[in-house]
Amino acid sequence: MEKVGETATGTRRHALQLFRENAGMTHVNALLQDHEFPDTRVKIAGLIRRERHSDVYSVYIDEDGSSLDQRAEARAFILNGVPAELRRHRTRCMRRLRHRALLEAPFRGAMVTVYETIQSEKEDQVMEMTEHNEQAKRVRQREKRRVNRKQKAESKTLEDAPESAQLLDENKPVYAPELSDRETHLSAAVMLRPCYDDQGKNRLGDIGPKLRLLHEIRSRSPKLEEFWKLLAITRGKTRWLQPTVEPITGVEIMCDLMDNHIAMQRFVEQIHKHLSEMSYHQLSSGICIILSNVSNQEQHATSRNGRLETLRYIQSGLIVLLRKMQAVYKLMKDKFWK
Repeated sequence: MEKVGETATGTRRHALQLFRENAGMTHVNALLQDHEFPDTRVKIAGLIRRERHSDVYSVYIDEDGSSLDQRAEARAFILNGVPAELRRHRTRCMRRLRHRALLEAPFRGAMVTVYETIQSEKEDQVMEMTEHNEQAKRVRQREKRRVNRKQKAESKTLEDAPESAQLLDENKPVYAPELSDRETHLSAAVMLRPCYDDQGKNRLGDIGPKLRLLHEIRSRSPKLEEFWKLLAITRGKTRWLQPTVEPITGVEIMCDLMDNHIAMQRFVEQIHKHLSEMSYHQLSSGICIILSNVSNQEQHATSRNGRLETLRYIQSGLIVLLRKMQAVYKLMKDKFWK
């Protein structure tokens, strides 16, 4: 049994494993696509072995998964969220594999290289004599196409810059570069944790110390601003459910309250659905990046314990909150319309 600290991920889970899967599960059965050459695709079968700097996987001969390819393997390297020395060493390992690489692409938070395995010294010598020039030519052509695409993209950006600059409004807030869906949903999940506990209950009166953290996260994109408004409205208006509060009257107010709750519930459903498809390492490194970008004055949230608590909340607390919101919506309908 390998030591957890001597694995590529530093955990019992391998690099391409989703967090919803059991720690001992080894199959992957996923299609990997080259981001530069979309026609190049390889299907990864499952984990073969774990090493200190990478996890090694078997691959199928074709996309149907009919049989394993005995002449190829895939290695997954974790580069984000690791010390600089480890990152440099793993980058060198990837560079050494490139002369045998069939495909290289990011996948589930790792960099995956599919490469030809070394069968024997004699076979390698023959292969070098017959295929070296052809392989070198392919590499040069691929690099040339990559440089051309980059130059075209840069020239197009320069052409579009003056026009886009005229559209800026000085009175509108200036956001950071547009966030990906993963960053948006992770940021929203980080915002939920100070507002709702692990049982899905509203943390009434307990949000004050976390306000600075919440405001810095919500200011990163318009979608997070919208989520913050829904969050504030939903938290503020759920107090009517308490027995001591007078029931709300007025059809318009009731409908508005239910609309806000439905919108919030759908947002939480999107968060849970998107994050459940991410690997454990993607979640962990993503949370670390988000919290490291906000104010260091929120010491608890940016500490290691704070990151682990946020990760546990995403893994178990989100589904509890979602069920709680569904129950609250049913209670709303019963109280308003019956």
